[in-house]
Amino acid sequence: MNLDPGWIFFMLMTSGMGFIYFQYGRKNSRYPFLLAGIGLMMAAYFAHTATSLGVVGLVLTAAPFIYKKFR
Repeated sequence: MNLDPGWIFFMLMTSGMGFIYFQYGRKNSRYPFLLAGIGLMMAAYFAHTATSLGVVGLVLTAAPFIYKKFR
């Protein structure tokens, strides 16, 4: 278990943003936001450093908007 303060901060931020994306996607039937929310909530289980968690969080946070733009 990693107790680095930076990792804990990014874990709380990505999981919180994932919950918001998940709720928004579920209520409005927006599947890119729903999937990105699930990915953001699960990212802390697979990213073991603060840097990797921050990068994964930024990519998954921007993914629904990029999908919408190029769709």
